[in-house]
Amino acid sequence: MMVTEAQRRASIVLNLRAPISPGEIVRTFQFRKSTVYDVKKKSDTFVAAGGTTENFSVNCQEHKERRDSKGDEFNADVERMVHDSPGRCIRSIVRELKVSPLTVSKVVKKKMEMKSFALTMMQFMNAAT
Repeated sequence: MMVTEAQRRASIVLNLRAPISPGEIVRTFQFRKSTVYDVKKKSDTFVAAGGTTENFSVNCQEHKERRDSKGDEFNADVERMVHDSPGRCIRSIVRELKVSPLTVSKVVKKKMEMKSFALTMMQFMNAAT
């Protein structure tokens, strides 16, 4: 059975509340030493700040938005431009917004789930040729 990180941390917290040393937790449950001592350190910091061990819980860190992401307002601007004129090329959007072409391409592909394409002229073969 696969133990998730949240379950692992919860069991570490429960065992730290009981008078069990971190080294004993590592040996008994075969958790990584760094994980156990990291939880212990956070627990000690929480208690030193005035909290109680009963109120302490360790959650995994929330994922933050990337620093280079432009945000919802930028995404809405690009989406509006594309919907206003679907035949508009990405280069013209880039020039107007003054951002890199890769940034606009990522918004179009990942956020809007669209594909850009280039219209190409091809020969048409009919029965006469």
